[in-house]
Parts: sequence; C-alpha cells; structure tokens
Amino acid sequence: MADKDSKPHLYIGNNGTKHPLKRKGGGGGGNSDLPTINPRIHVNRLSGQLTDIASFANEVSSDAHEENIERIGIQITFESFEGIELVFNSLENAPKKIELLNIQFIDNTYYATVFVPEGKLSFFQKKLEEYAATIDSESTSHRAVIESIAAIKRATIKTLWTDSRELFPENEHDQVAWEVWLVRGDGTPEREFKKLAKQMELSVSTHQINFRERIVLYVTASLAQFRSNVHLLNCVAELKKPKETAEFFDELNIEEQREWIAELSHRLSDSRDEKHPRVTILDTGVNIGHPLIGRFSDGQSLFTINPAFGTADNDGHGTNMSGLALYGDLQAVLESQNQVEIGHSVESVKIIRRGGDNRNQAFGAITIDATTAPETTKPNLNRIFTMAISADDSRDNGRPSAWSAAIDELCFNRIGEQDPKRLFILASGNSKLQPIDFHAYPDCLDSQLIHDPGQSWNALTVGAYTEKINLTDPNYIGPLAKSGEISPYASTSSEWEDKKPIKPDVVFEGGNVAIDASGGFTHSSLSLLTTDHDIQNRMFTTFWATSAATALAANFAAQIYSRYPKLRAETVRGLIVHSAQWNDALKAQIQGSHTPKQLAAKLMRRVGYGIPNLEVALDSASQRVSVIIEDEITPFNKGTSSPGLNELVTHDLPWPKEILQQLGALEIKLTVTLSYFIEPNPSNRAFSSKYSYQSHNLMFDLKRALEGPDDLVTRINNGAERPEGFAIQGDTGNWLIGPQNRAHGSIAKDVWTGTAADLAERNQIAIIPTAGWWKTRAPLNMYDERTRYSLILTIEAPECDVDIYSAVNAIIESPVATQLGIEV
Repeated sequence: MADKDSKPHLYIGNNGTKHPLKRKGGGGGGNSDLPTINPRIHVNRLSGQLTDIASFANEVSSDAHEENIERIGIQITFESFEGIELVFNSLENAPKKIELLNIQFIDNTYYATVFVPEGKLSFFQKKLEEYAATIDSESTSHRAVIESIAAIKRATIKTLWTDSRELFPENEHDQVAWEVWLVRGDGTPEREFKKLAKQMELSVSTHQINFRERIVLYVTASLAQFRSNVHLLNCVAELKKPKETAEFFDELNIEEQREWIAELSHRLSDSRDEKHPRVTILDTGVNIGHPLIGRFSDGQSLFTINPAFGTADNDGHGTNMSGLALYGDLQAVLESQNQVEIGHSVESVKIIRRGGDNRNQAFGAITIDATTAPETTKPNLNRIFTMAISADDSRDNGRPSAWSAAIDELCFNRIGEQDPKRLFILASGNSKLQPIDFHAYPDCLDSQLIHDPGQSWNALTVGAYTEKINLTDPNYIGPLAKSGEISPYASTSSEWEDKKPIKPDVVFEGGNVAIDASGGFTHSSLSLLTTDHDIQNRMFTTFWATSAATALAANFAAQIYSRYPKLRAETVRGLIVHSAQWNDALKAQIQGSHTPKQLAAKLMRRVGYGIPNLEVALDSASQRVSVIIEDEITPFNKGTSSPGLNELVTHDLPWPKEILQQLGALEIKLTVTLSYFIEPNPSNRAFSSKYSYQSHNLMFDLKRALEGPDDLVTRINNGAERPEGFAIQGDTGNWLIGPQNRAHGSIAKDVWTGTAADLAERNQIAIIPTAGWWKTRAPLNMYDERTRYSLILTIEAPECDVDIYSAVNAIIESPVATQLGIEV
C-alpha cells in the first residue's frame, strides 16, 4: 500500500484545445507492384470467366424467383497473383449493394469473396471493358484493380471458411457445429437464412451476436446440407468452427485450520459504501457460504445465465477466483498481523458448470447475457467484469473473433448514450506445454499464443509472472522459474503480426512449476492460496496460472475504483498499465543482443508492459506526481467527397517550469499512457485495411524543447502528408518504446527520460487520430462520432529534494490555470 508520503493523483479533467487536422488519412488496399502480363490475353481470360459466372447467375436467379427468395444474387471470389494484394475497396459498391464478404491470405495469395446482387455483374464487366478500351492509352482505366486479379471464380463453401484450413469438416454427411457470420444489411440475409434453415431442419441456436455489419449464429448441420442450398450460402459472409472452453484445474488436497478464518475475521475492516465497486466474476459460480466470501457478497449478488445451472459453485474455480479477487494471495494475508481493509464486493454470474457445458454455443452472446444480468438488478455501479474462461486453442492468432468482439462492444461507451461503465479483465490463457517441454523454458512460451477472447482490444488481458520459488518438496530439483521471471503457465503474443494489439497488457503472479528429471509439474508450495468451495472439508486450496493472475488483477482494479470512484473505466485500465514496469529478471530472459527499443518490443509481446505497482497506481508522492486528463475527440468529419480526419487535441501541461529549469541536468522520467476504447467491426476486412476492425486509432506526440506554443500543431500538420505519416519519427531517442512500437491496440504507453531543463519546455501534448472504420466505412455514417480518451502523465525525480507534487498542484489551483484551460 501507499507510504506516508502518498498523495492523491491530480485530476484536471478535459483541458484540451481542438485544432483542425489537415491530414487526409489512409484508406484501403492495393499494391503498386503489379505483375508482368499480356494485358489483352489477361482481359480476355477474365472476361471469359465472368461470362461463365453470368450463365450460372441466371440459373440461380431463375430458381430464386420460383422459390420466393428475397436475397437473389451470386457469390464470386477474386484470386490475386501470388504476392500481389488485391485492390479490395474497388471490389465492392454500396449503391449497387455489391458487398465484400471476406478476405483471406493463403499460400501468399489473396482471395476476396463478394456478393453480387441479381443484374449487377455488369459492374465488373464494365470495368473490364473500360480497361480493354484504354490498354494503349497513357492512363489505363482500372489498371491497378484488373492487373492484380489472376482469376474470377464462383465462390464455394471453402471460400466462405475463414478459420484454419485443417478445421474444415472432412466428412460430407457428419452433423457438425458451425459459427455462421451473416451479412446484416437491411435484415433480409438474417430473415432469409433463418427461413431456409427452418425449411431444411437445421439446428440454429437461440443465442446470436449482433454487430454493426455482421450477425453471428451457431448452427448444427452437415457439409452436404450447407452445400445443397446456394440461397442459404448467399446470406453468409464467413464460416468458422465454434470455440471449445478450456478444462478447469483439478483441486489439490490441502488441509487448512478453521482457526485461520476466525483470526483473519478479527482483522477485517469493511470500508464499503453504497456505490462501492463490484468484482463481477463470470465463471462456475461462487460459494458465498465461505465465511471469507459471504461477508462481502450475498444471495442478491448471485446470477446465472441458465436456471438449470443454479448459482452454487460445484466446480470450485469461481470460488477460487473470488478469494483472490477479494484478498489477493491469502498466504500473505494470513501470515500478516495487519488490518485488512476491503472496499469492494464480489458478484457472481454462473456461465458454466463444467467443461463442455456450452459447447458449440455463442460464447460472445453468453458473455453479453452474463454482463447485463447484474446491471439490470443493480445499475450504475463500478463493475470489474472478470473472466478466466477462454478457448482451448489460440488459432485466432490475434485476429478478432465473435467472442472478443462482443467484449469490445460491451466495453465501448458511446457518447450521448447512458451505457454503463464496464471494465473487462480477461485471462490470456494458459500454455499447453507438457512436462517434457519445460527444458526449453522460457523461449518455449513464445509459441504458446494467447487464447480467445484474450485478443480483445478494450479488455485488460492478464498474463503471468512468478515470485514463487520456495519449493518445500525434496523430491524435486527446484523451481523452474527464478524469482521475478515469466510464469511457466503464461501465454504470449510473441508470434503475432506487428499490427495486432499488445497482449497481454500486464502480468500478475501466476505461480511456478517444480522440476525433476522428467520435466515440470504443478506444486502447492509454488501456487497461490485462496478460498475453497468445499467448505465442509477445507477452507483453503491452492490456485495458479493465468486464472489466478486475472483474479489478482481484479483485486488491483477494485482498489483503484475504491480510491477514485468517479474515474472512467478507460482510466482505471490506464492506471494499471501506467504503473507497470519490467523487472531485471524479465529483461534478462530475452535472449540475444538488442537495442533498448528492440528489447522493449520483445518484452511487450511476452509480458505486456510488465508488473503493475499498486502504490504507483493509487497515489502520487512528493517526487512523483501523476496528472489525469479525461477528454473527448471527434476523429473524423464528412469531407467534401468522402470522410476525412477532423481534429487533433492539445493539452497544456502544468509543469513547474522555473523549478525544472533550476534542477537543470537532473535526470527526470516522464511516463505517458493514453487509454481509450474502440468500437469493433469484426467483419472480415483484415487485409483490405489495417484500420478495418477498430472504429478509430489515437496516438500522442509531445512538444519538443525548441518548439514554440504553436509549433507542435504546425509540425503535425506539415508532416501529415508525408508517406511515413505524422512527423514524430525524429524525436524517438529519449523514448523507451518509441512511436512505432507503442502504436498497437487501444492503449499506448511510453517512458521519456531526459533532463529537467528539457522537460520544462515539453509542456504540451497532442492527441492525434488516425484512420479507422468510422472513416473508411463511409456508408455507415459514423464519421462524425465523438469518443472519449484518458491521458495519464507522471513526472518522477527520485534523486530530488524538491516537492514537485506541490509545485504542480499549485499551478492547477492558481488563477493562471483558467487561462491555460485547466479545470480547477
């Protein structure tokens, strides 16, 4: 907890100044490196393929009219030349209702599947004709589009399959589960699909997930049934295999004395008020009969998504999570003689009884139901939704899924609507290593990728490290990990592509592994202590891996909310990341010779931003002052012909300039964290634009020492038209992570180190939008949306005797603050 020098963080609200942003912004797709072809032979080949497709389209239309089908058309697939990217945005046309359904990249070749309504195939035929007519001219019409296409084919069910190829059903007639992504449109595809599915006697789950451009259903059918009806497939944008949930941990047989409970109960202090934060655990239920839990929960805090499940915890996992979420590691609490203050409570939503309960169901829809259940009963509270249940594989490889996108949707808070504040904390998922694999620790963990839904942009995804090294069993050689190293149970995003979010965000204690000659094994002395659900036989049990780490993160977040109940969920998430650091042990585990920025990039993909520090997250101090800004921005606007970037926002920072100048060459550390939530759009456009999933991207840039008060905005706008983007590249030397490495996901953190005199002049920061689907998907009319962001800045001067906190606080409270636009 905080020491005697602890002081509350300084909150200056929305002190931003808005400036027009001149950059036009990026858009989608296309490759200037076109293949060498004979254009006349090429256009004749493509024209012939379109003619064959047109003949089949006429057959489909004739049958559709006889069957009273509403959605009449045909799906076609464009195949690129090897290594050449298709010009995806030119393959769809909103006025003609030609829709880009999905994009895939297989064996260095791009495939784009498009739905073409009845009578609209002429859109592509006309492009070919205009290309052919201008082949000999200086400017060939549609050259980039036509010359990137190697072939045009009728779509098949395999071109709709966007999951791993090896997961595609092998047997034509086996009844299997499908995750079906429907085109949303005007409602016709959903209505048509459900009507046809009923006629074909397909089993369609009642759960569904609604996104802006897609609807996700879960259907049981054979491959032959799907293939048999072209009109059914015309409603489909993508097909995937539903996720399976991971198995829960076996219980360990550890006996504890009931007297421990009585002793701890005397030291418990309840500091909750009516608006205290709730840790809402989405799991196997919670046993509130446990005396350490029942005091901070009750029957009205227990919910279930299925009445048949009940609310009681017969598995143990949910009760294990609850103990850590309330108290942290109980070993430390029981060994201590200090007063234990609890300012939050536990809610439970039972979403599963045992592994396999919700197999082939919509986990995204289940999570939505579980989230809204307690909010309906007790609205307008600060809730930390905590879930350590994940898929049993990592095949998404960082790409959004229906489950992760549903969580992103739940977190996003549209300005002007009375949405509840939601902070989601998810487990990254556990490594699947076998005991024999641990000889390659820690590098073997780089291939153990984060499990769905841990790739969620808006959630705080938690990995694991460990300080558990006291192995009491002499039959083992010792613990695998040294104190402070990555936990052997951890998963990472080390092999994700760079454009994917940084995951995990942070790491908490997840336990260690005991090793012997045959490998590594779970051991009670290297695990965490928590509450057991079977209170007739024992009060405590051990718990480990990313589930334990996630419960600790929920406890951490609850303490922040107890301290600062009015903060946004984005800010609480930001404070957790802002307080995190990499210790020396984690750094030493990165093999090879690396520059500081290369080391930082590898660390982020393995352990996120590191290990959070509760004292730093909760409080400032005399030589460490944190300033919190919560503001809004309108990233885009309706341009003259298409949406463009709208504005950037600058914030004048309340640095004590004279004091910093007097400190001169003293080294100062400035930590900056920008946290915001995106609105997801999980339709498959991942290759058409790196901005296809997130509604918007934000980045920050700090004023440089030699720049005047207006130079930051001028520099950003002057450099905005350059191919490399905003001109922040030249100021990377003093940043630990750098603008390129930190520009992933919806939270960005970096640490600047320099002299106090230099920092005195760096008293302005800009928040800058880049492209997102609010801009690139113009027909959805989302280009004028406002959105929130949270900005946290901390100055730290540990070797200084000057009270920097009081100096900054005086500026914020002085009359001059009004002139700076800072709320007092």
